[in-house]
Amino acid sequence: MRTPTDVIEYKGYTFKVYQDENPEDPREWDNLGLMVCFHRRYSLPNELDMKEPEDLAEWEKDNVKDILFRRPLFMYDHSVQYMSTRSFIGRAQHAEWDSGQVGFIYALKSRVRTNWNVKRVTRRCRDLASMYIDNEVDDYSNYISGNVYWFELTSPDGTEENYGSYYGWENTKIAIDTWKVIIDRRTMEVKHES
Repeated sequence: MRTPTDVIEYKGYTFKVYQDENPEDPREWDNLGLMVCFHRRYSLPNELDMKEPEDLAEWEKDNVKDILFRRPLFMYDHSVQYMSTRSFIGRAQHAEWDSGQVGFIYALKSRVRTNWNVKRVTRRCRDLASMYIDNEVDDYSNYISGNVYWFELTSPDGTEENYGSYYGWENTKIAIDTWKVIIDRRTMEVKHES
């Protein structure tokens, strides 16, 4: 039997949180950004199917007008892997030896237009794309680090429901807090009916 990573009791309801052992790779979703990574030991996303990092420079020259922005991708590998658009040096133990740049993530104007059904990529679109890209990298980092959760919600009458997958503990906590609001409403409705 699996052991929950956390158990939360709330007004007669029980949340049992489990690590998702078989989460979906978020790079399989309809992402805004395009990740291109190169690593000797790991199979990381290479969504432009580049053979060598040098090929990327040629691709960038050919697509310079379509590139809204690009961000570097850094990987930290110290018994578990994490990915970020910011260097891990100064943020993680032994990052000087256990981290480095592995590629880039690109936001393309053509993808923004298609995904968001806009004709013109405005400053606001760029700002939103920046947030989306950061979230996509966070989701992928949570995926490769095993930081993906689901939870079982048991009601006072013993009914069980499963919810997930949530990429990152913070997103799991938000989902549970949202359910707490729903539980509060249910509790109020039952009181009003009495």
